[in-house]
Amino acid sequence: MKAEDLSPTADPLVRRDKRRVAYTERVCEGCGELAWMSKVQRFCSPDCARPSYAHNSPEQIARMADVNRTHGLSDHPLRGTWHSMLDRCENENHVAYAKYGGRGIKVCAEWHDLAVFIADIDRLLGPRPTGMSLDRIDVYHGNYGPGEVRWATAKEQQANRRRPGGCPLHGASCEHAAKEVVAEAEKITEES
Repeated sequence: MKAEDLSPTADPLVRRDKRRVAYTERVCEGCGELAWMSKVQRFCSPDCARPSYAHNSPEQIARMADVNRTHGLSDHPLRGTWHSMLDRCENENHVAYAKYGGRGIKVCAEWHDLAVFIADIDRLLGPRPTGMSLDRIDVYHGNYGPGEVRWATAKEQQANRRRPGGCPLHGASCEHAAKEVVAEAEKITEES
């Protein structure tokens, strides 16, 4: 941003643009020059952000490539599955959160790392078969983690869903069954 496009503020080290975004003088990661940049900017211009421009030295090009490199899995076919799984379980604003994270369904800590998730799925389940998606094996108590998921067709997933009567192991809702177990344990304790 050019200094003449910015308005001075009470703080001499900060200037603002028309949208009131704050700018400070910082060193550009591309050319090494001092320039007015917002706190999210790393380069003073689009030219400095592109390693192909002739004014960048080989060292600068290498450094920019390292700075901009990601995990390399952005286009992996399982990335969308991983992102949706995390969103359903951890994002309270997600439309399905009440059916997943709101019920206590969690994603194991290791699977918060996309690379680990992909490696585990490839090792345990193999590549995704055509027409299948990731399914939790135990819809009542299962979380997302190694050994708790499988590849399933839409028809299999439809059959593997919660029923209005609750958990088939307890014959009632799991919360209700847990209260009954606690009450029964208290009776046994009182009798002894």
